[in-house]
Amino acid sequence: MTTFDLIDEPWLPLVCGSAVGEVSLADALLDAHEFGDLAGGQPTLTPTLLRQVLVPVVLDALGPMTRERWLRTFRARRFDGEQRDRIGGYLAEWRHRFDLFHPTAPFAQAAGLRTPSSRTRHVLSTSPRRRDGTGPPAPSPAPGLRPAEAAWWLLHVHCWDSAGIKTGALGDPHLVAGKTTGNPAGSLGGLGPVVPLGTTLFDTLLFNLPIGPLAPGDRPQWRRPPTCARWVARPAAGPLDLLTWLSRRVLLLPVGGQGQPVRVRHAVVTAGDRLAGGVPEFEPHTVWAAGRGTEGDEPSWRPRRHVPGRLGWRGLPSVLALTPASGGEPSCPPRVLDVLGGLVGEEGVPDDYPLRLAGSGVVYGSKSGTVDDVLADTVSVPVRVLRSEEARLRAAVAEVCQQAEELARAANRLSERLLSGTGTDSPTWNGGEAVGDSVLAALDTQVRRFLVKLSTDAGIAEPGDVERLRTAWEATAMGALTRVVGPLLATPPGATRTTGKQRVSAQLALGTFRRRVRELLPRARWSLDGLPPERAEG
Repeated sequence: MTTFDLIDEPWLPLVCGSAVGEVSLADALLDAHEFGDLAGGQPTLTPTLLRQVLVPVVLDALGPMTRERWLRTFRARRFDGEQRDRIGGYLAEWRHRFDLFHPTAPFAQAAGLRTPSSRTRHVLSTSPRRRDGTGPPAPSPAPGLRPAEAAWWLLHVHCWDSAGIKTGALGDPHLVAGKTTGNPAGSLGGLGPVVPLGTTLFDTLLFNLPIGPLAPGDRPQWRRPPTCARWVARPAAGPLDLLTWLSRRVLLLPVGGQGQPVRVRHAVVTAGDRLAGGVPEFEPHTVWAAGRGTEGDEPSWRPRRHVPGRLGWRGLPSVLALTPASGGEPSCPPRVLDVLGGLVGEEGVPDDYPLRLAGSGVVYGSKSGTVDDVLADTVSVPVRVLRSEEARLRAAVAEVCQQAEELARAANRLSERLLSGTGTDSPTWNGGEAVGDSVLAALDTQVRRFLVKLSTDAGIAEPGDVERLRTAWEATAMGALTRVVGPLLATPPGATRTTGKQRVSAQLALGTFRRRVRELLPRARWSLDGLPPERAEG
């Protein structure tokens, strides 16, 4: 009989020192302080493995966290003897539910799952990859996935599988003509997940633990009866239930054994449980956006998916609910960041802690029926910016992000006015890239350096300290902007372009651009080389 015990077999991809290796669930948790980030090559694996296994095991084994208990645990920088005993005892008690190929209760699967046509899915054909083709190298179809890789794939399906019509399962009362319809995407597919990352796996686990009591009946999927072909629509009982939600019915079909390497080439994948009543307010990792309510009503909050091209620092104003001077769409940060903000200070997370936020998501195609792209970015942020009372730092982060965006828009407008007579509907730059995109690419490193400096500079104590960093940022932003738009700035002021019956003056376009940059970068010394200083004012 083929077995793969997730508790003792190495399968979790983790960084240890300068190397990446696979470790067992028991080793990962009991020695969490010795490991770094989750790896595996697929950025969406980090929220998948944290939510589906690591965080719920710790939470269920140790019980509800209070603020005081959390702070005491964090200050120890590792699980103490009692906590290690409780985690070890918990894993021993539920070991029978962590066998990937158990005959009657395989982990996160439905034993005996079959379709009317005996249809299976080739696991290698459904691994999501970025649009540019990058991603984890797929094994050749012949060997299939190793058991460790099959476990990643299995949990990834529950979190990110595409929506739409699914092959039905024998024994499913919802089966119609061999299929089920109306299936939503996986449990993370409609969200904008952001995961706080620490310097060790231990810190990351604590940063993602809910604080507060657990609802009666809230338990992870492995402490519920094994699933079968039948699925239900129901609300989540609490965080443990939500994190380990089985949005599909799956059965891995291993081959090999008896001296041969075990591989998984095919699996049965059918409809799974559906979340009734919408995403609950205790969902810990998604960004929230304010929906439009009727006049006089409070706005309703809905999960906000990541916008392609706007992850990382470009999404920080929404992720951290920062409101720049120009305003913007109201947003609410992920619950884990809201909780973490209250744990920063003298007793808890140090002000100079090197916190990182990892955002990831999937771009679906028509009706969310296909996976078109994978989004991912990680950005360092000042941990103090999570605290609502740090208005000065929060404003600095919001305004720097806004300045970069507005500089890109200004460059695009300049390009449109100077190049509008070239016959192109949308003037492009550098082999088809918009000028604003080139500006954002040039500013990317500068914004990230500013955020790191704001996070680690020991001198950030007075308003003048932040102002000093703002002045330095604007100087580097001016230099980067000048390098990108230099060819446009060299346009003779007397030049004109004709669009239809309208003549566009280069002098007016350059002057408007100069004034806009001065508004955006008031601290920077004027240095837009190539732009005539006097005549451009016209």
